[in-house]
Amino acid sequence: MPIIQAEAQAATLAFTRDYPGALELIYHFRESTGELYGHRAAEVPADLKGGYLSKEQIHNGRSYRGRVDVPLGNMDDAADLLVTLRHEVLGHYGANTFAPAEKRALLDGIIAAREQPGMKDRRYAGTSMDVRAEEVWALHCETLAPGQHVGQAHVRERGEQSFMETCIARVRPMQSADLHNIVCMVADGLHDRSRTQQTFPQINELFRRDETMEPKKPFHEVVAEKLIEQLKAGTAPWQRPWEPGEPNAYLPMNPTTGKRYKGINAIHLMAQGRSDGRWMTYKQAAAVGAQVRKGEKGTPVQYWKFSEEQNKVDESGRPVLNAKGEPVKETVQLERPRVFFATVFNAEQIDGLPPIQKKEQTWSVRRVDHARAW
Repeated sequence: MPIIQAEAQAATLAFTRDYPGALELIYHFRESTGELYGHRAAEVPADLKGGYLSKEQIHNGRSYRGRVDVPLGNMDDAADLLVTLRHEVLGHYGANTFAPAEKRALLDGIIAAREQPGMKDRRYAGTSMDVRAEEVWALHCETLAPGQHVGQAHVRERGEQSFMETCIARVRPMQSADLHNIVCMVADGLHDRSRTQQTFPQINELFRRDETMEPKKPFHEVVAEKLIEQLKAGTAPWQRPWEPGEPNAYLPMNPTTGKRYKGINAIHLMAQGRSDGRWMTYKQAAAVGAQVRKGEKGTPVQYWKFSEEQNKVDESGRPVLNAKGEPVKETVQLERPRVFFATVFNAEQIDGLPPIQKKEQTWSVRRVDHARAW
């Protein structure tokens, strides 16, 4: 027997107690899809259980980050409603608590693992890869209970590690256990309200892709493939002819920090064929009064974080304070390093930067009149 609105409101209130982050959304309960969507009801399935609209809503003077629609006539009971709330809130809204690039990586990780056990979609054949990937995510959320992550040790760390390895670095395909770890990480963030929406409707348009397109390749594969092409053509960075008298002139560096790019980033930037070794982000260029030219394409770099500054705590878990009552900071090594990505532009792509200052190479020659014999 379908539940009534009062029962649905009570069940939703209980759900938001477990997940206070869900209070960022407004909930619409109506008897049917026709009452929810009017003349547009024909555009959705008649047996629709729920829908999520990731667009700002204003109600009674308050702004909400999105809306969850529930046709009560399609609900079997309160348990059925709870499954729907998990699907729409932990699933679809939870996926939008990733930044745009991170959500793109999440979907790509799921798409790349679509042949792995437990990673196939069951209900959305015939739709785009992105839709199926997000539904795999949301379907996994349907069975999640607070006890699986609230108060559990290392929930965030396990989720971050699985996300980094299977979505960012892509060193291995995602398994259902990885998906569960990432879901628990997001759900735990909605539990303590540390996660909120970062991807919005206009950004979602960027996530549409043709059915035949494959996921974005991992960073190391992109770099390796470009180098192989250049090696075959004899144009790899170390194969290019260099001008004498300009030591390190082409080695990539960031003029705002004064540091050189290292490792795979240095190789990747050198492979772009630029004659100016200066690279910086859009914001760094703007901070010095320069401007990246319209239409210029940036180059991705990645960097790893092996330690971070945290508040020092005592044996009871309470913050340690200094004489001024301020938290004492300490640098701790991360159990699992984190990887981040940035987009940089070459100085040749930026207006308003001073010309590169090339140092003249000078040679100091001392004549030895007499050599000592040994």
